[in-house]
Amino acid sequence: LVLPARLVDWTLAEQLERLAPFGPGHVEPVLAVTGMVVADVRRVGPKAQHVALRLRRGLETFDAIAFGLDGDRPLPIAGDAVDLVGTLERDTFGGMPRLRLRLIDFALTDASPLLARRLPPAELAHAG
Repeated sequence: LVLPARLVDWTLAEQLERLAPFGPGHVEPVLAVTGMVVADVRRVGPKAQHVALRLRRGLETFDAIAFGLDGDRPLPIAGDAVDLVGTLERDTFGGMPRLRLRLIDFALTDASPLLARRLPPAELAHAG
């Protein structure tokens, strides 16, 4: 299910929860969320094997986590535009309920500054 970032909210989470229980033969819905902007990125876990993202959609922030992400994979930085794939969950870590996307994968969008930083200057002149 592909959704723009503005549609990922508590209402959607409650609708998805009504589809539970999930398991063999009844898999949890996987969402592709487009149009998010990275506000913060940090490695977490005892061996820094997970990546926590704080994402921005308009004036709101939204959390995402990727468990066991490849340590050699380049990470986005603040300001990068990303598209995400994952499952929506209610996170209660720390006692405050909040929505979080448990990431399966993510990709920088074409508008991302990180993509521009990866192009050689000669190619940048022709990219726009």
